[in-house]
Amino acid sequence: MNKILLVALLSVVVSCENKKPSSQKVDSSKVYTYDFQSDSIHPIDVSAYYSNEEFKLEKQLIPINKEEFDKDSADFTNNFISKPDLLEDRDSLALPYGTIKFIKRKQRDRDDFTDYRYMGFAPNLDSHLLSIDLYDGSYTLILNDKLYTYGVVDGEPIFSLDNKNFATFRNDEGHSSSLTLYAISEQSFSFEKFLWSDEHLIESVFWNSENKLVISLLAIESGATTYYKINI
Repeated sequence: MNKILLVALLSVVVSCENKKPSSQKVDSSKVYTYDFQSDSIHPIDVSAYYSNEEFKLEKQLIPINKEEFDKDSADFTNNFISKPDLLEDRDSLALPYGTIKFIKRKQRDRDDFTDYRYMGFAPNLDSHLLSIDLYDGSYTLILNDKLYTYGVVDGEPIFSLDNKNFATFRNDEGHSSSLTLYAISEQSFSFEKFLWSDEHLIESVFWNSENKLVISLLAIESGATTYYKINI
């Protein structure tokens, strides 16, 4: 089974001033360059989690029926402000502290393929969310709105309704899956928990009204789909 590397928080800015994207005038004199392939990233090696049965996903599951799953799914809305892709026809993003230039590598047959898509704004982190699309998967860049600081997480953040957590998940080439939980405090975030499975692939994840994670799983051997709450 391939080992998945969890990309953790790179930097944090605590800011409680605004809950919406800033409307301040852009400082056009400052230009920053962001290149996922070369900028410093310090992943956490999660190989130790895979050897520890305590962190196996199946140990944290509480079965629910499809009707309960469907109701909770219909009631859930991911808590960020979705916006059009501001990077579709350009390679830079103007923010109050300057312009961020993203280095794109758009040859899809190359291992270093890198593209960026603007997803929206997360008020609970006072940050912009950008998808980093790679040859073999994707990450999310969480880019602060007030200062040039950022974090990178593995997958798209799925925010809890109380704004205290978000989760991401990843399926690894059809052989395994992982779920990562982050805590949010004062508009910054930190790694909280990692769970893995070599029995199921994750089909969907969201939060219910009690701020519990709800998940649908596809059994790797049988292909059956089952539904659960997660006991964390």
